[in-house]
Amino acid sequence: AAAPSDAPGYDPGIAALLDEVDGSEIRKTAYDLQNFSTRAYGSDGNREAGEYIYQRLSAIPGLEVEFQGGEVNNVIARLPGANTSLNEVVVVGAHYDSLSSDPARAPGATDNGCGVAFVLELARVMSGHSFDRTVEFAFWNAEEDGSYGSSAYVENATAPVALYFNYDSACYDPENW
Repeated sequence: AAAPSDAPGYDPGIAALLDEVDGSEIRKTAYDLQNFSTRAYGSDGNREAGEYIYQRLSAIPGLEVEFQGGEVNNVIARLPGANTSLNEVVVVGAHYDSLSSDPARAPGATDNGCGVAFVLELARVMSGHSFDRTVEFAFWNAEEDGSYGSSAYVENATAPVALYFNYDSACYDPENW
């Protein structure tokens, strides 16, 4: 078998970046988010989850963090790119609201606490590196009610999106393994 460095498309820089990912941090974040009991859009738990995400991102050096979308309350963290002549962004996103048949109990661990945890961890890791393009870590709200958060982002976009990575139901296990 070929060594990883001989594999087609292998990038040692990306491999080194991925080595910085802390699985225990992802588990802790998913646990914290499901403990809001509900993140159904418009609920107190949903607003608290938005604040939690905002505070976590604000603690990461190098990120510019804001609420966006008015009452939709997306959380956007921007990692400025090194090449200021590139007017494109790379977006890494996940929705943070949740839904269930009982809105008072919508912890949303798999949909989408884990997705949020992945994006928060990528923000932490990637903020220690430099990229040509600006990277935006986007946490959409009201996705379960009609994708209102991501629609608000698109309506107010200040730069074209060159690439988008979406994390939704990232920990879903239909086989219960």
